[in-house]
Amino acid sequence: KTAEHFSGLTFCLVREISGTQESGSLSTATGIQFFQDGGAYVAISTGKYAQQALYHELYHAMESFILTESTALDQWDSLNPAGFTYGNENRIDDVYLRGQTRAFVDNYSTTYAKEDRARLFEYAMLEGMNELFRSDYMQRKLNTLCSAIRDAYGLKRAPEILPWEQYLVTPIAPKE
Repeated sequence: KTAEHFSGLTFCLVREISGTQESGSLSTATGIQFFQDGGAYVAISTGKYAQQALYHELYHAMESFILTESTALDQWDSLNPAGFTYGNENRIDDVYLRGQTRAFVDNYSTTYAKEDRARLFEYAMLEGMNELFRSDYMQRKLNTLCSAIRDAYGLKRAPEILPWEQYLVTPIAPKE
């Protein structure tokens, strides 16, 4: 359904991804997602973090579809700690990066809501991330993200736990 939302969805494996200062981008990256001529593209740099980069960048392509098919992400900001706002210069107190007060995967998650969600999806797909998703903040965010995906992709009745739902304490019940 993601591919059908565009004129195509193309995955590219590349040796490296580098940005320029003029563009305001990072000097290097493990993945990038972009749109061109109605198509969605995901480029992944081969190497140690290729799997994570694939999940992260694939989510960015998926989000375009999710936002048009579901309203589940509309109140995303309300899932954050009181007074928090996203921003490039945002460096949050470590209290929101650990333990029962964890609200973000890392500081990169605090730059934009779309990066928060992509980082959440990326880590939800990885093995051994139980501790990352233990806090109430992270459970609410993951539940909201998983509900949005089920809603947008017509998976409300899927009885099984989907891969990105593996860390939900309370699995999403299939809906009639």
